[in-house]
Amino acid sequence: MLLALGLLLQATALLAVLRQTGRRFPAYCGAMFVAMAVVYHGTTEVVQLVLPDRSIYRLHGAPTELDTWIITVSIALTVPGLLMNVMSIGQTWTGGCGWPKTSTSAT
Repeated sequence: MLLALGLLLQATALLAVLRQTGRRFPAYCGAMFVAMAVVYHGTTEVVQLVLPDRSIYRLHGAPTELDTWIITVSIALTVPGLLMNVMSIGQTWTGGCGWPKTSTSAT
């Protein structure tokens, strides 16, 4: 059950980033970080669910510890994705690794 919640949180983070950046998504370092982390952690969890015998990590911890880890990672990935949306309200993304610039022009 917690795996599903974790994957849902990760999907939320990815959708929030994609919603904000659109097609220019590869131009943003933060967006790329969130996407790559979600792909890595999400795919790893699904593969370990399908092939539990092949996971050396599952042998080192109790299921409750792994559930806690999944939720921790998922929250850690969701926060930057959502903050990217909140911080950019009323602003235009210009690309690059910096913060978005305001959409108002200086007169």
